Amino acid sequence: AGQKNVVLLVLLVLDDIGWADVGFHGSEFPTPKIDALATSGVRLNRMYAMPQRSPSRAVIFTGRYSFHTGMQHFTTLILGSTPGIPEDSLPTP
Repeated sequence: AGQKNVVLLVLLVLDDIGWADVGFHGSEFPTPKIDALATSGVRLNRMYAMPQRSPSRAVIFTGRYSFHTGMQHFTTLILGSTPGIPEDSLPTP
């Protein structure tokens, strides 16, 4: 029987964390588990996100840029607003 190759993917999405808030970037706070993952995995150092969480989550759920889902505006944060991912945006398989 042939061996199957299994690809494991771990995606960490951390809210309200800055560049220097992890040990491998010189933080004063110990982050040993995150540091170990960064040491043994691939670090994406040029990833940029919107200042609110909705666009990043829309990208993860749909695989589309946030401006294609309408979630890139600060109006998604206004009390009483009812933003949402368009129904024609299929989730990422």
